[in-house]
Amino acid sequence: MKVSQIGRSTLITLVAAALLVGWLNTADTKPVLALLGLILLLFYKLDVDVTSQSINFAFGIDLIRRSIPLD
Repeated sequence: MKVSQIGRSTLITLVAAALLVGWLNTADTKPVLALLGLILLLFYKLDVDVTSQSINFAFGIDLIRRSIPLD
């Protein structure tokens, strides 16, 4: 069984932070926006896959993964 959940609070927080950084319009805006975009890609959703042998977790674009055996 595979279930996906979108992190709405993460999305709202990161978009609000990006808007605030854009509104401040300082010299360091681009690196901060790039970092916020990277965090958004890595953590915007959570996938949980339960099999008869393990529970598998994956965040965002599946770069961060974890598997827990059930035995």
